[in-house]
Amino acid sequence: EQLVLHASLDRFEERMAGGRGNGAAPRWRTPGSSGANGMWMGRLCRVEERWNVYGYLTNTGVKFMIVVEELYMTRDGKAVSATSSTPGLSGGSAAPTNHREGDLRNIFGHLHELYVRYSMNPFSQLRGAIRSESFEKGIVGMANSFNDLAIEDANGSDLAWM
Repeated sequence: EQLVLHASLDRFEERMAGGRGNGAAPRWRTPGSSGANGMWMGRLCRVEERWNVYGYLTNTGVKFMIVVEELYMTRDGKAVSATSSTPGLSGGSAAPTNHREGDLRNIFGHLHELYVRYSMNPFSQLRGAIRSESFEKGIVGMANSFNDLAIEDANGSDLAWM
């Protein structure tokens, strides 16, 4: 998994350097975007048809990444990986990659807010490992919320992406 994160960091750099070869400014931001939408990098890469890595870049250059595993729900309500060959898993169609992007944008916005709160603490060590109980609780809460929404979405259809 560490290799996936390093490859995703390379994608950050590629996108940030987008137009520099010809002297133009980097174009990773959508013209006219602001706030969290302006910092959204979108899907950085897809790994083994199982994981999608999404990115977010703050104004100060801090990079956030979220790895989302694609899971499907079988008719009997069990979650299975997109790469497994489980009977009862309908389809063969690929999961929509932008299905949960709105939720991910919100999570990145909240993650950024948690980071700002952490960095405003005069005792925090910037650019180092984050050691904060409130930061960790916030991350776990966001992950649980994201997963709960995926399960709710999955319960509404025979085959759903999580």
